Amino acid sequence: PIDDLGAAVAAFAGGLYLPDNQRTCRPAKLSQVAGVAGEGADRTYLVTLCEGKRHQVKCMVNAVSGGANRVVALHRSRVGGLVLDEAALPAGAWRLLTEEEVRRLDGAPTAAEERRGGTAAGAA
Repeated sequence: PIDDLGAAVAAFAGGLYLPDNQRTCRPAKLSQVAGVAGEGADRTYLVTLCEGKRHQVKCMVNAVSGGANRVVALHRSRVGGLVLDEAALPAGAWRLLTEEEVRRLDGAPTAAEERRGGTAAGAA
């Protein structure tokens, strides 16, 4: 487990400088996942990024742990407003995005929002 979780949470929230990448990350959220059973349960964390760069989560964990911890597995559950439906899309499978999903990722109003006269979250 990360030895000082409070310090790691604060570091993630402040935007970590990653010397390997020579860049400062945008602020991120880090929390330990409760209720996980089995081997590695005390080392299961939820990381929420505003933007993800190449190997960013691995580099961030390395930075806050001084190299004492490494990321063994990652699971992406959401990209923007799109949530992964694991029941409909098994591991290793893929599918094309619907027009509605593409619009949501582009920040354009979805069909339902257009009917209501609104805009997508974050759209100008």
